Amino acid sequence: MGNLFRNIEQLIAGNFARSTVMTLLTLYIIRETSVSNFGVYSTVLAFSSITMAFVNFGLDTYLTREASRNLKAFFPLLKGVTKARVLLFVLSEVILYLTLTLLEYPKAVVVLTLIFAFDPLLSFFLDSLYSLRYIEERTRIVPLAEFGRRTLLFALVLLVADGNLMRIVLSYPVADTVVLAAVLGVCAGRLRELKAVSEGEEPDLWNLLRKNLPFSL
Repeated sequence: MGNLFRNIEQLIAGNFARSTVMTLLTLYIIRETSVSNFGVYSTVLAFSSITMAFVNFGLDTYLTREASRNLKAFFPLLKGVTKARVLLFVLSEVILYLTLTLLEYPKAVVVLTLIFAFDPLLSFFLDSLYSLRYIEERTRIVPLAEFGRRTLLFALVLLVADGNLMRIVLSYPVADTVVLAAVLGVCAGRLRELKAVSEGEEPDLWNLLRKNLPFSL
């Protein structure tokens, strides 16, 4: 029970710290960009919710639920969930491109939106790794990684972007990739262990998407 409360406290503290960093980042972007550019930035963020809905699709709920029943099934489940995310991401990119083109948004907005869409994809890749830590009740890395990811993003925007909208947008997937690599490095040993003792087959892609449709709504 003490471990549970400690994990909850760490997650709450991590969420608060992450929210604080993102608030400061937003204020900085408002200050450094023009009114028109901030409008473009807000548009890009809004359209990214389409990708977020697609690559989420209830897959983390499914992964955590099924792996909690049998941890040895985690690795094949992770492979299936990852493939599903990639497929859904590609589909979301096509939908974004067609939507923005039909609505006659400027080419710059289309390009920025398609680039920014990698942020939710990489974020949910991280969530898949976090699922393993939640199942094993070793969640300390989660708030640390999330705080580190947002702090790195803020640092990139502050030191490299210089108010340039393209650099600001690119900073998101760059920060995500660095932290994803770090978390993957931390979890690599455990993933190898689970791969060695894995049970069950990788779930069929179409059945996986069909089963998770209710969780995506």
